[in-house]
Amino acid sequence: MKPRSFAVGIVDDDPRLLESLGDLLKSVGYAVKAFPSGDAFLDQASLDDIGCLVTDVSMPGMNGYELQQLVSLRAPGLAVIFITGNSDLMEAAEADGFSRGKHFQKLCGSHALLEAVAEAVKTRS
Repeated sequence: MKPRSFAVGIVDDDPRLLESLGDLLKSVGYAVKAFPSGDAFLDQASLDDIGCLVTDVSMPGMNGYELQQLVSLRAPGLAVIFITGNSDLMEAAEADGFSRGKHFQKLCGSHALLEAVAEAVKTRS
């Protein structure tokens, strides 16, 4: 029996980052479903097909933490990985012990982010 294949969901309001992160994940073999907002993700994504979600923390409208809360109601086992360009949010997340999930600084080295995605997708399988 072939293992189930999941896509990585990406939510970010910055189209350039959405594209570059999608390209990075595709380059290592992931299927990607990219969305410009949390609302678009919730409206269009089939959560059964998503292996993990990578979302920006700060976005107009619904922020990444609010998106995580709604996703956890619909798909409790779906891991959420947060990215942020705000160093203050990173410091707060580190002080909080990453209780909401893994956090990565935007434009950081991609290796750690790819490892976190691989671990999340593996856990979802």
